[in-house]
Amino acid sequence: MRAHFPGLNSLRFYAALCVVISHLENQFDTPPWFAHIISWLTLDAQSAVKFFFVLSGFLITYLLLAERSANGKINIRAFYLRRARRILPLYYLTVFIGLSLLVWLHGTQNLFAVISPGTVLALFLLFPNLTSLAPPLLHLWTIGVEEQYYFVWPWLTRRTRVLLQAIGGILLLKILLTVIVSQMGIPGMSLILQGLRFECMALGSFVAWLYFEKHRVLLQIYHPAAQLAAFGIITSFILIEIPLSLPGELISACAFAVLILNVATNPHSLLRLNQPLTENLGKISYGIYMYHFPVIFLCVIVFGATHLAEQPWYPIELYGATLSGTLVVAAISYRWFEQPILQFQRSARLQTIPEPARHANK
Repeated sequence: MRAHFPGLNSLRFYAALCVVISHLENQFDTPPWFAHIISWLTLDAQSAVKFFFVLSGFLITYLLLAERSANGKINIRAFYLRRARRILPLYYLTVFIGLSLLVWLHGTQNLFAVISPGTVLALFLLFPNLTSLAPPLLHLWTIGVEEQYYFVWPWLTRRTRVLLQAIGGILLLKILLTVIVSQMGIPGMSLILQGLRFECMALGSFVAWLYFEKHRVLLQIYHPAAQLAAFGIITSFILIEIPLSLPGELISACAFAVLILNVATNPHSLLRLNQPLTENLGKISYGIYMYHFPVIFLCVIVFGATHLAEQPWYPIELYGATLSGTLVVAAISYRWFEQPILQFQRSARLQTIPEPARHANK
């Protein structure tokens, strides 16, 4: 099943770019003046990843609902195969590249001093979000969250009542578990729970259902006041360092959901992002996200070995080298590695979904 939402790839690219820039700031001693400029333009990595989760929940749920409507049922096996072909080849390639970089830097004998055998096993079993990762594999925890969500979600989407109960249950369970775990005072468990962003994907799934059903509440979400409120909340997260807490998580996730729904489906959206350049860059956003940490890791080694960090313009050189390197690698990967797999996937499909109509309500 296929669907195209104008502007969605542009949002993907922006989120991926924010993650790359945020991780660059964390890995290098960025001068205050440069960090200040960046902070006014981009989300932090955690917020950008949250954006990704909401967007993924929206798109996947819409596709499942459309398939159910067109065929009378959801082919769960075909869904698993589609997700596996899209996600797993690049995921395991990134795992291989990351482990190879660690071996190159630390040697084979010292590999398990840097990364435990349990972590390596968790990576291969698609549970990277339940272990402790280190660069250049630090970002792979998000793939674990998405794959675990995808494993369960098609079963819950077969019936509307079950779908809505699941969405409400995920949100309620996250709130209850957060309160319980905070009272227990176990830091490790708090970090794991914090990383399980199923509530973000559930909110994306909810607005997908609203759009698919052309629910009357869309009129309120499409209203300029709702759009401006969402823009204001997202802007505050960009400009103000807000502590990571469940209320803030849910508020920002709701704002992302409103933004995504308007950009992708509202013909009167205040923000129009259907631009050829960013839409094309959005097509390689998965590669940008997956390759950026290995590229950063290599830049750390190169800049450290050549003393480029001592140059006055090193922040610009560093960001330029990392961003351009990541874009080039992601583009090559999409053309010569991911696309052949996707083309094989598409040739096996029997049906497609027409481009969704962009209208506010029935």
